[in-house]
Amino acid sequence: MVISTLHITNGSSLTSYLKDLNFQGDFLTWHEMLCEG
Repeated sequence: MVISTLHITNGSSLTSYLKDLNFQGDFLTWHEMLCEG
């Protein structure tokens, strides 16, 4: 079993930045401006 970290970001620019820093794991970019939780 392989365990992977899921990075949830609030914009494409942050996702690109984390990928440039060679963060390991999967990325999900959340584009919703008005979210709660």
